[in-house]
Amino acid sequence: KRSLATVVAIRLVQVAASASEIIKGISYGPMPCKQPCFVSQDDFFSQSAKPMWGERGRGDLKVIKQLGANAVRLYGNNPENTHRDFLDEAQELGLRVIPGLSDYDFIQSPENCITSDFNCYQQVRRSYQGLLQKGFLQQGRYHPALHEIIVINEPDLKLPGIHEPHSFCRGILSAVDAMLDAEKDMNLTGPGINFTVAFSFAVCTGCPEFSSKPALGQMAILRAAFLNPELVGYSPKNNMTKFYTERFHNSFNTANPAAHLPDMFLATYHQEFPRTPVMIQEYHNPHGEVKKDLMEMLQIVQDFPLLNGLSFFEFHKRYDKGGTELDFGMFQLGDFSVTNFDYFGDIFQAWCLVPAESKTGELLPEALATAYGGMHMDYAEFCVPDPRKARSARETASIC
Repeated sequence: KRSLATVVAIRLVQVAASASEIIKGISYGPMPCKQPCFVSQDDFFSQSAKPMWGERGRGDLKVIKQLGANAVRLYGNNPENTHRDFLDEAQELGLRVIPGLSDYDFIQSPENCITSDFNCYQQVRRSYQGLLQKGFLQQGRYHPALHEIIVINEPDLKLPGIHEPHSFCRGILSAVDAMLDAEKDMNLTGPGINFTVAFSFAVCTGCPEFSSKPALGQMAILRAAFLNPELVGYSPKNNMTKFYTERFHNSFNTANPAAHLPDMFLATYHQEFPRTPVMIQEYHNPHGEVKKDLMEMLQIVQDFPLLNGLSFFEFHKRYDKGGTELDFGMFQLGDFSVTNFDYFGDIFQAWCLVPAESKTGELLPEALATAYGGMHMDYAEFCVPDPRKARSARETASIC
């Protein structure tokens, strides 16, 4: 059994390693339509989405790598679908993968966590067992492409909201407890990877600490809950203090300019969480010069060793959301279809990628590639026929 001093020493080594291996990610949720639309599943790292991310399709993962990213952050998934091919291709390209659990168990299914008083144990245990079986584990060890798992994205805004911190903390703890038991169920024999929670950058006025600082109140009450689960009305099956000390990282999403973060968040974070790394899981300030802001943000990552990186939000525009969401996305969807494909029973086009412009006139992929140290590509080639690519849903079946 490890002593507290040993655990702290290991944690400090992990922090040092995080500082030397900056995560330069891209958030990836490629809804395949140019207008409001519906998909039966938002599992964009499944086999059905391979015509978008795969090399013989549109080749999104290769583009992400060429832009200089070393990680891809994901969102929804279905534990009934295999994800092994995506993880294998990411590994071949040298990309780390940061998947998140689906919102389905938390807020969407008929038996979601809200119906069980924010105790998510039963729902999440079943789902995480499936994810482990369908690619996350191989021969008892986590797939080497996996970097960390996002337990839930912005629980402070939906489980049920920022004014009920005990509820969203109970949901998080019960989900983590379930994931740890699912690892045992699936006979994990290798080391466990880190879990994280991506909070919003909202101010938690209902939290007992940091009620005027964005994200810090949520992180502080979650830490208190892990150290004392009874505080939020949860009785865990696993040692939550041990888990938090050894395997938990903090995360948040923000669209604030880089210059705001040291005073608004990072200086206090380093004082209050001196042994817990933190990452920005969604980052993009759409209102300024993107290249300048990204380069400033990466310098801040260098200056604050607990901050281990960021993920640029996002890969391409989400036309299905509309409104201010269209301020984000470094690519637009063009008019040339690389291929059409069957996505869980519906036919969609894998539209070619066209660089989007920032509000200051920058080509966003160029701005990101400069900041990340990536390639400057001929984007016109993205929208011309390539005989190596699949051209129909029938042919697409052969690459899945």
